[in-house]
Amino acid sequence: MIARRGKPPVAIECKWSASEFDPAAMKIFRTAYPDGASFVVTADLCGAHPYTRRYGPLSVTFVSLEDLIASLARPGDDR
Repeated sequence: MIARRGKPPVAIECKWSASEFDPAAMKIFRTAYPDGASFVVTADLCGAHPYTRRYGPLSVTFVSLEDLIASLARPGDDR
């Protein structure tokens, strides 16, 4: 998790493969902190485009480490 002053926390989970992700823990986290971006960083996305999946009301973006860094470093990004 990344928490920035005045902004909702960003949830980050790391997995070797996107197929290994189980949304249960992130769903619990988002119950307590409903706002903010949710990311899964995976090694198997290196060189591929990020994509988003929905698990009920939970929206999770699957990214490579490079894409996560770029997303979090964007000036003016409200995540």
